[in-house]
Amino acid sequence: MTSEELRLDPVPSDFPRPCSGALSGVQPKVAVRYIEGKFVEHDEAEHRERYDACSNMVEQLVEYSHRKRVQLAHLSLVEYMRRLREAVVRKGWDVAPEELTWVMQRVTIALGGDALDVPQQETLAVVQDVQAQTVAMPVETLVDQVRARLEAQHRKPD
Repeated sequence: MTSEELRLDPVPSDFPRPCSGALSGVQPKVAVRYIEGKFVEHDEAEHRERYDACSNMVEQLVEYSHRKRVQLAHLSLVEYMRRLREAVVRKGWDVAPEELTWVMQRVTIALGGDALDVPQQETLAVVQDVQAQTVAMPVETLVDQVRARLEAQHRKPD
């Protein structure tokens, strides 16, 4: 498929659109941009460009993953996808979290998995936080800390 053919294909409806943004104040507001004499909320050309970039990223990551999965055959697909997502985030590529989730879902499916096997950004943060705490201290200390927090929450003020 050539780049001209790609541009003729419609952007899938499940490809994320950027959110309009949040504007403070009492009166209702709409986040728009002024492009070529018109106020535009979503620029279709920009949306198409983001889709093309993410589709290209999917192709590259699938090709890379086929090679890498041979080396990391001992990892489950879920663990491999978690590591792949972390690596992409560390690279600092210009991709929104919603777009990255879309990319990771496509890569997972191409590798024979299910879209539900893709860890979400929030899940990754919790897992990393728990891993950091459990590695840094003995289990008894962690249990004592949790117990102390629960007791502090349930104490009634005098």
